[in-house]
Amino acid sequence: MKKSSLYKICAFAAILLCGVFAACNKAPYDGQSGDKNVIVSSFAGTGMKGAADGPVSTATFYSPLGMVFDAAGNMYVVDSGNNKIRKISTSGIVSTFAGTGVSGSDNGPGTSATFNQPECIVIDAAGNLYVTDGNQIRKITPAGVVSTFAGSAQPGLSNGPVSAATFFIPGNMVIDGAGNIFVSDYGNNVIRKISKAGIVSTFAGSGAFDRNDGPALSASFNGVGGLAFDAAGNLYVADIYNCSIRKITPAGMVSTLAGTGNPGILNGMGINASFADPDGLIVNSDGNLYVADSANNLVRTITPGAVVTSFAGTGSTGVANGFGNVATFSTPQQVAKDAQGNIYVTDLANQIRKLSR
Repeated sequence: MKKSSLYKICAFAAILLCGVFAACNKAPYDGQSGDKNVIVSSFAGTGMKGAADGPVSTATFYSPLGMVFDAAGNMYVVDSGNNKIRKISTSGIVSTFAGTGVSGSDNGPGTSATFNQPECIVIDAAGNLYVTDGNQIRKITPAGVVSTFAGSAQPGLSNGPVSAATFFIPGNMVIDGAGNIFVSDYGNNVIRKISKAGIVSTFAGSGAFDRNDGPALSASFNGVGGLAFDAAGNLYVADIYNCSIRKITPAGMVSTLAGTGNPGILNGMGINASFADPDGLIVNSDGNLYVADSANNLVRTITPGAVVTSFAGTGSTGVANGFGNVATFSTPQQVAKDAQGNIYVTDLANQIRKLSR
């Protein structure tokens, strides 16, 4: 996930000074707008910065990022700028599930716990939520009790039991069918695995800022972002600053699924297509991969055959709703899906948008 806090900006600056990032700037748009059969609407948030609870039409957010649905259809939103986890009920009512709004790392009941610009959220089969928060991963039970699940306040790259392991700005997460959690350890530029037994290991990435395919532990990335599994157990990774989508097979081989490696906005076959700072990923029941192509202000799709198209957006910055070929986004960040296959997108306009057919 592309980071938003001052802490992360400082981390960026330190890395940039070392000359290891070549950030993907937006390229001119080639006219390949989104699908005219897709309908984009505002799902929650007025667009004004705030922390007001209530109906989705009047509730406010501040830099919402990760989203996830529980089995009952309620959505949980990481309201990063407000240091809160918000809940949107199936009846469309927004409430604060955890976090006081004050920056911190206090555990306890949700109404008294604190967060420090949390990022991503996933949910396990028992209904527990896991949230990346600073250099830690926090756990929230269905009853709303917050605890530290893994990591410490200090950055690091130590494997082992969750109680001793360390991370450096963990971002996106995904849970596989066996209950293992995979984490984009953004500051370390690797993907970590937390087994169901609570053991942390490095799953992919050498830590070098590069774009090498091959065996998982020798392959390299340049800004690990969104993660998503398909039905066959392949793990897809948004390689943000390589402007690519990478694929890791169950056997642990990394390849480049889509993206030339250079910033652009071209549709077509996988490695001939181009992206600009792709981030959030989700695989829908149709087998398509949906990508928040953030610097291009688009939501893109990649078919199982690696054909890249624009799903929604014109490439211009805005908050216009309507059909996919005229709707606009403001730096889309993360994507989620509901049980009906609708796609949801958070963007920097402090809204959650809904994409449906």
